[in-house]
Amino acid sequence: MMEASEIGRVQLRNEYRVDKVPSGFVVSSVNTKGEIFSQLFQQCVVDTCISVLGEREWKVDEAAFELAGVAEGEGWPFSYGYKLKFFVQGLLVILVALGRADYEKVGRAFIYRGHA
Repeated sequence: MMEASEIGRVQLRNEYRVDKVPSGFVVSSVNTKGEIFSQLFQQCVVDTCISVLGEREWKVDEAAFELAGVAEGEGWPFSYGYKLKFFVQGLLVILVALGRADYEKVGRAFIYRGHA
């Protein structure tokens, strides 16, 4: 059993809970049907995301495009398509929970802004 400690919650369309675990982070959410979805993010993947995305503004699909080559090269669980977009959204949620990014809803999209 992994020892986890909650570091934050982020409200997008659903609420996302971010927990710190020994190997990185777990992002969990509950959909409207009550189903729980969780994804483990290794610390090295989060560090790469911070390094590549930097202190700029991103929509999820733009960040996914920027990270796709890195994802394939480093052997991330997903490196293309809609699954990569969901994975990158989880990474951006982690950055918000860590205080390394903020976000706002613009129309139907969320815009994330990285900062130090």
